[in-house]
Amino acid sequence: MLSVFTVSLGFGIVLPSLPFLLERLFGASGDATQVSRATGLLTALYTLSLFLFAPVWGWLSDRFGRRLILIIGLVGFSATMLTFAFIDGLGAIYTERFLSGMFAAAVTPIALATIGDIAATEAARARRLMFVSLAGITGFSWDLCLAYSCRAG
Repeated sequence: MLSVFTVSLGFGIVLPSLPFLLERLFGASGDATQVSRATGLLTALYTLSLFLFAPVWGWLSDRFGRRLILIIGLVGFSATMLTFAFIDGLGAIYTERFLSGMFAAAVTPIALATIGDIAATEAARARRLMFVSLAGITGFSWDLCLAYSCRAG
């Protein structure tokens, strides 16, 4: 649950920050259309990376073990989030978003697969999957609420 919460929280931290970072990078030459387009493309790139790499990480976790892949995903996701703080170029943002999605794909699906592996009964599996889903929703929602309440206040 904590792994999924962390990835969702990280996505929620970056998402509201993207337009402001892009405005700063585009400078006076950037308009709202350009910033909106880049924000959408960056969000789509993250999602595409998740889509492309989830099966790869799943195959690797079947072969080498869930724990190892989950740790690789968390360390990689943490590293991409750390580099996001120091980005100063448009190409670097696209690279960071792609890598962030790639490593996020090693966390959530693997956490769900782990629950499927260790749950003794169908009821226990359903309850644990619900808690993981709640952790993801909470991580994303909590951070967005904080971001928008801080800006309004």
